Amino acid sequence: MKTLLKTVMIPVGLLLLAIAVATLLASTQIEDMIRSRLQDRITHILGTDLRVANINILPARLGIELQDLTIKNPPEFKQGDVLLCHRILVRPDWRTLFSRTIVIKEIILNGMAVNLRYKVGEGTNLGYVRKQAAALAETQPPQPGGRMLLVKAVRSGTIDFHISSILTAELPLALHVEPFTLNNVGEGQPISTAKLASIITRSLMMEALTLKGILRPAVNLLRDEIQ
Repeated sequence: MKTLLKTVMIPVGLLLLAIAVATLLASTQIEDMIRSRLQDRITHILGTDLRVANINILPARLGIELQDLTIKNPPEFKQGDVLLCHRILVRPDWRTLFSRTIVIKEIILNGMAVNLRYKVGEGTNLGYVRKQAAALAETQPPQPGGRMLLVKAVRSGTIDFHISSILTAELPLALHVEPFTLNNVGEGQPISTAKLASIITRSLMMEALTLKGILRPAVNLLRDEIQ
C-alpha cells in the first residue's frame, strides 16, 4: 500500500510543481508585458522617458505594484530626473478590467521625490510634462471602443521637493509636502490615461505653491503653468 501511495504521489507532486512553475512564468510574462506597455504609453503622453524597475501583481492586496518609477527630464532640460516614486500601488476593481471603463479604487503613491528645475523660455520641467499630458488629453480624445479610467482616489505620502537655486531665495532647497488625497479624480467622470497624468502632475505643482522659500516670480510662473 505504501509503495502504491509513493508511486502515485511522486507524479502528483511533479505535476503540482510543474503547475506552480508554469503559473510563475506566466505571471512574470504578464508583469513584463504590463511594464513594457506602460512605459511606452506614459513616455508618449509625457513627451519624455519613463522607466519602471519592476511590476508585481499582488493577489493579497488585490492590486498591481509599480516599483521605482522614474520620469526623466524632457530633452530641453539638462540630464536628470523630474520625478521618482519608490512604490505605486494601483487597486482596480478587477470585475471591470475588461470593460470599456476600468474602475480604479485607489492609487497610492509612496516615496515620491520631485526635482523642480527651470529653464528660460521653457518654464519648469514639471510644468513641461503636465502641458504635454494636458495637450494630448485635449487633442486626442478616446477613440470609439477605447478604454477609459474611473479613478476613485489618488493618495500620496510625503513628497520631497528638491528645488533649483534659480527658483529660490537661498541655496537649492529640499522641502517636504505633507500627504494629500484626491477624491473622485476627473470629477467622478471616466478619463483617459493622459488626463490622469495631467491631473496628478498639476496637483504636484499646486502642492509646490505651498512651499516656503520659493521666489515670487517662480510662484507666478508655476501658477501660469497650472492654468
